[in-house]
Amino acid sequence: SAAPATFDRSAPPEPGEARPFDLPEPQRIVLENGLEVIVIERPGFPSVAARLSIRAGYDASPDAPAVAELLGRTLMEGTEAMDAAAIARRVDASGVALSVSASPNRVVIAGSGVSTTTDAMLSIMGELVNDATFPTDRVEARRDELVDELALSASQPSYHANRQIRRV
Repeated sequence: SAAPATFDRSAPPEPGEARPFDLPEPQRIVLENGLEVIVIERPGFPSVAARLSIRAGYDASPDAPAVAELLGRTLMEGTEAMDAAAIARRVDASGVALSVSASPNRVVIAGSGVSTTTDAMLSIMGELVNDATFPTDRVEARRDELVDELALSASQPSYHANRQIRRV
């Protein structure tokens, strides 16, 4: 057997050669309804990812910034054709990953999967955006959760420090 190689562990290894990478050129398409779509294709790459960003919170209603968070929490609670459980089953059966997140000024619906699931993913995302029903009982429950979380946050010193930093 060969003798084990010795390595100089006192210094980091030298960097290797940089591999070439050509970033695909984004294509911008504006649909008839004004929606701007940015497509970045990578031929031979068998996956797809989509993000739909919706202005909300401070950007859309400065007097009610928590609306973005509440929208994000309730968007997948039901549509005209499906309740939350049916949405979850459809997402699972389609083989895509779907999530909704919120920031102070945006709600983002993100989906990903293999490229053969593109139509299913976009269909579900479109239905959520166009046909969400926001069932009253679910909105109230999510609102109550959000109020409790905000009250808990307000009891933390870091919450007040961050508010002061944002003001400055």
